[in-house]
Amino acid sequence: MTISTTIAFAQQRAMTVPGVVYAPPGNYPPALDTALLPAVLTFPGPAGVPTYSRSARDLYSVTRTYYVAFYLNTLGQGNRNNKIQDGIVMLQEALDAFLHNRHLDPDVVIMGVTDDTGITSGRETAGANDQYLTYNGQPYFGFVLSVNIEEVNL
Repeated sequence: MTISTTIAFAQQRAMTVPGVVYAPPGNYPPALDTALLPAVLTFPGPAGVPTYSRSARDLYSVTRTYYVAFYLNTLGQGNRNNKIQDGIVMLQEALDAFLHNRHLDPDVVIMGVTDDTGITSGRETAGANDQYLTYNGQPYFGFVLSVNIEEVNL
């Protein structure tokens, strides 16, 4: 399984989250049009050491973290409370989508969600400004799931 294939599977799963409008399975767009929000983009992260099968030559698996970013709205648009409340609902829906059915494909299994950022831009952290997502230099309200996915490669 290639990284690109796993990203496409993760994007397909993201489209099952109620309210998601755009989750392209292929190339990353130059910008996120507000008409296509909420949008989801998946980015590959670090991977562990591949584990090789003793019984099958050339068969190995690797667990990689993928960052599934949910861009809900541009910063500064809409009612702040409504964005937070809507974000909480979508965060729960996203966790459910990625945890209730762990198979993206027979050879691609979600091992768990190890972290989520919580709702960004709407919470202040001590000694820091609002936290927010960026894409191509533009700030967005949203959240990121860190999803560990095991891929079996032939």
